[in-house]
Amino acid sequence: MEAFALQEFEIGDRWYLLLPKLNEAQTGAMAKRLEQKGYTIGSSRVMVARKGSQTIRVSPVGVCWSSSDPADVVGPLLPELLAMPKEKTALELLSELYFTLERRGESTTLRLVTRMESGSTWRALRSMGECALTPDEWAVATLLFGKSSEEVPLVTDFPNSGARTRVIGRRQYYESMLSATEAAATLRTGKEAQRNSYLPSTGLVVTGKVKVTRETLLRVFRGTGEWCYFAAG
Repeated sequence: MEAFALQEFEIGDRWYLLLPKLNEAQTGAMAKRLEQKGYTIGSSRVMVARKGSQTIRVSPVGVCWSSSDPADVVGPLLPELLAMPKEKTALELLSELYFTLERRGESTTLRLVTRMESGSTWRALRSMGECALTPDEWAVATLLFGKSSEEVPLVTDFPNSGARTRVIGRRQYYESMLSATEAAATLRTGKEAQRNSYLPSTGLVVTGKVKVTRETLLRVFRGTGEWCYFAAG
């Protein structure tokens, strides 16, 4: 998997900066460095750092946001964070950082957990023609799609048989059913390709049976590199 690289998006009056999935040691180190820079740190699951008129919020799921560009403040902290060891956790807990899976008869409901690819930021990203799905999120989603026994419902920028048109901002998309192979092949991360698919804004994907083994999950999480600082152990 590609190494961590700084990515940021300006949406409305907020700047968003993508980060690795941070463990407790990393968030503690970040809080300490921000305090040294004169920030006051609030204690909650989402770190709130305040200094003068600037407020930076950092979520351990791997994203921070502010009304002004946080890269100049957070960027210099990243080399120390990236050099820290991963925290060992149970595979089940690590999986829940990315997805939950519920089987009902012949169907499976996947709830995919992402940093920004859901809700209001999902719509804003689609209207801008951008994508904030990170390499680790992409790896997990494509693994699950590839293991489905049936078609996968995604939003695409290309039509196919039976697709419903959906206009977001000034851009045209389609609510499409894709084969498991095509869903895994077209799911976008980073730069736009000729044919791109995107997760639904809810993060919910209802498809056929999804059979994924413990060994397969362990292998995909071992490959998340600097995008996730947890390891199954």
